[in-house]
Parts: sequence; C-alpha cells; structure tokens
Amino acid sequence: MKNNAGFLRFLISFRLALLAGVVLALLTTPANANVLELSFSPMNNVAAGSTNNGFDVLLTNTSGPSVAIDGFFFEILSSSSAVTFTSATTGTTVPYVFGSNSLLGPDILGPGGTPQDLRASDLDAIGGISMAPGVTLGLGHILFSVSPTASTQLVNFTYAGFPATSLADDLGNNVPISTSVGVQFTIGGSNAAVAEPSSLILLLTTMPLALVGRKRLR
Repeated sequence: MKNNAGFLRFLISFRLALLAGVVLALLTTPANANVLELSFSPMNNVAAGSTNNGFDVLLTNTSGPSVAIDGFFFEILSSSSAVTFTSATTGTTVPYVFGSNSLLGPDILGPGGTPQDLRASDLDAIGGISMAPGVTLGLGHILFSVSPTASTQLVNFTYAGFPATSLADDLGNNVPISTSVGVQFTIGGSNAAVAEPSSLILLLTTMPLALVGRKRLR
C-alpha cells in the first residue's frame, strides 16, 4: 500500500511539474510555424439512458514541419447535466499519440474532474514523438453515459483553454495549439416505453359491453 501511495504521489507531482513547465514556456517560447488542430471524432446522436457512448480526442498537424510531442493535458466540458463522462483511455480508433510507450495508460483519466468536466493527461515513456505534417493522432478515447430521464436536446462538447488543454515537447516547452474544434450532437429523449393496459383492465372494460349485447339478443 505504501508503494502504491508513493507512486500515486509521484504521478501527481510529475503532472503538476509538467503543467508548471508548460505555463512558463508559454511566456518564453515563440510560436512555431506548425498549425495544430485539436478536434473530436464525428459523433452520432445518442438515446436517453444509453451507456458506453464513445468518441476520440484528435490532434492534427495540418501544416508546417514535424513537431515534437512528449506530453499533453486536455479538459472536456459538456453543456448538458444529462451527460456523465465515465472513462478516458489510450484505446483510440486512430493511432494513439504515444503508441505503446504511454507512461500513464491505458487509463489516462486525471484527478479533479466532475461528471460533466473530464480531465486527462499522459506522457511518452521514452522521450516523445515526432509528428509529421498531415498526420492525425489520438490523444484519448472517451466514454460517457446519458441519463435515462434526459429530454431531447442539443449537447456541445468543448475544450477548456490553456493550460488545462495543452501540449509539451521533450524539454517541457509549450507546443501551441492553433485551433480547438468542438462537437455537437443530439440526445434523442426518454426511451421509456408506454405501458400497455393489463389483461385484467381490458377484461373489466369489455365485460359490461358484452353483457349489454347479450341482454339485447334476448
């Protein structure tokens, strides 16, 4: 138990140290020529009461030279209280940014989040990757559930700003994100089935009519 507690403290301290380095680097490092876009994979509409709805966090180097990535943070905000984020892993549909060299994966869910505020982070265990122009990589696979009492509504997922959502190179320098693109989808409303009348109710309803019919025949 002591070893586990010590390792957890190390991870939290490491994340805080990286975050502090990114903040400092923002003030001292000029923007590079890369155009990095953070987005979400396309999403289908979902039903009230559904679980394990998934999507990916995507990073694209749209132009410029190759860029070094050694760590990241992201924070996703939901506009609806009917949504509950449940998981963040390295199991992305597109190649994961650090491949099999994830330091914190496969579970990269970070501390401090809420049901509608998901925070995640990871580091490359061997010193970072070089991301070529035109390449799209995954930063995380996210799962969420929807309240069974949710009404029909539009939901927006957006990224929190810097430094909650940020990238760092192998020296801890900030790697600027040029654009972050949210996503919108529809919750289809309650799936509760309409209760059908029971057999007893139907029998009690139709019995008087049957008796009236028999009297008329007499």
